[in-house]
Amino acid sequence: AIEAVATTSDVEGKYALVGTFSDLFQQIYENKKLYVSLMDEAETLLALSENLASMLTEEEVEAMNNAIAAIYEAYLAGTATEEMIDAITSSFSFLPPQENGVYQISNGSQLSIFSTLVNNGSTKANAVLTADIDMTEYSASFQPIGCESAKYSGTFDGQGHRIKNLKISLDQARVGVFGVVQTPAIIKNFVLDESCSIECTGNYAGIIGSAMGNRGDIYMENLGMEGTIHLAGYNGAGIIGNSQGDAGIFHMKNCYVTGNVTADGGYSGALTGWAGGGASFENCWVIGEIHGTDGTSTYFIRGASGPIITNCYCKYGTQVTNITDDQVASGELCYLLNGDQSEIVWYQTIGEDKHPVLDPSHDIVVKNEDGSYANVTGIESVHSSESIVHRDIFDLSGRKVSGNKLGKGIYIMNGKKVMIK
Repeated sequence: AIEAVATTSDVEGKYALVGTFSDLFQQIYENKKLYVSLMDEAETLLALSENLASMLTEEEVEAMNNAIAAIYEAYLAGTATEEMIDAITSSFSFLPPQENGVYQISNGSQLSIFSTLVNNGSTKANAVLTADIDMTEYSASFQPIGCESAKYSGTFDGQGHRIKNLKISLDQARVGVFGVVQTPAIIKNFVLDESCSIECTGNYAGIIGSAMGNRGDIYMENLGMEGTIHLAGYNGAGIIGNSQGDAGIFHMKNCYVTGNVTADGGYSGALTGWAGGGASFENCWVIGEIHGTDGTSTYFIRGASGPIITNCYCKYGTQVTNITDDQVASGELCYLLNGDQSEIVWYQTIGEDKHPVLDPSHDIVVKNEDGSYANVTGIESVHSSESIVHRDIFDLSGRKVSGNKLGKGIYIMNGKKVMIK
């Protein structure tokens, strides 16, 4: 193609050469991407080998080191392929398995390994929890997912599972299950139970330590912090420590904090120590004690002016609607959190659950005519009022009601309890 440049003079020939060079440059680009990917894979495996040596058997460490050597050899020889990389990385049984490119995490070892993968460059990796996670054997070596040099920007879905016995104590800033996140990160659907604790000597601690990097949306949904947080610095909170430089635009929905937060350096809040601008909070609540706030007016959240706060509750402070222990235990808070009851997210088996939970295996709370709250069990289906055509519909007192005048609530149809939303 290069020799043809000197001999081709007609327009058609020159256009043909342009196409040829375009194809060549595309091949060069693809090969360059492959070899960059190859070296990234080798560096990640090397970091895994070093960081996880205490968690792996001698055979697993040897297999990983052999894989690293094979990757470097292929790089030097120019014989690498994408299939080869995939075959090497999928051959390690201790790595979290993947389904459709999403890591499936079922134990504490895999959660620790996922953290190492992210912190060594796989910042966009997506993951789900497929079981409750016990971190008893892995707390001492666990590093928060995402750091300043590798900010997590993927989707992490706990799928309603709980993490227990995670006890983090680090001599650093930005500490939590996640250390540093950046847009478009989505963190959702898990609870740290009361056996968990997060401690650090620096600033910024919570389930998520901090948001940094490019400015943009960060979504936090269906998260619960039942454990404790203690930091020597400032910007501590139950859910996320801060938005550094207003990098993260927080959107927090259906989150709660029942454990205590203590920030020796102050400037902290119940849900976040600094939310930045443009933040929104919906259906969130706090009964934990927060030590290190600016005062009652910023107890629930600290942040720039104008956060949108919808249907939120707190035992302390003056920023949102206050709630009492009786309201929490009776089911009233649970009912209020579900708003107009068109979408049930919060559940509470009254008399057993101390507070609302995000677990649908627990009971739905309804409001009685006398203003009290109760559970309704045995609901077999949920309908919209427009979809109901059955004529024989009764309320819970056994009175027949008209199918075209149904409000939201629990009814009996064909001898079965149904919910109308």
